[in-house]
Amino acid sequence: MAHRRTITWEGFFNARDLGGLPTSGGRATRFGAFVRSADLRFVTARGWRQAHAAGMRTVVDLRNDDEIAPGEATGTPERGPGSQRFCAPAGGPSRHPR
Repeated sequence: MAHRRTITWEGFFNARDLGGLPTSGGRATRFGAFVRSADLRFVTARGWRQAHAAGMRTVVDLRNDDEIAPGEATGTPERGPGSQRFCAPAGGPSRHPR
């Protein structure tokens, strides 16, 4: 079965399903588990409903603090049951010893 990577939820720009990408363990990410998108400020209420209906429950914001204007609306909707939003810590990804 061919999977479509492009996400067409209203207001989600440059959104892609990251399913099928290789993992370090030699497997692949599951389709529908990870989605990436550009700026979420433009997502409409309908777009959030579409994302929720597709199973989205967690938003991880990977922007740096200097990429977010003071007072900027994040576009994140009111959280429903089981939903959560996380911001990545400033300073970039942590380094884990291998």
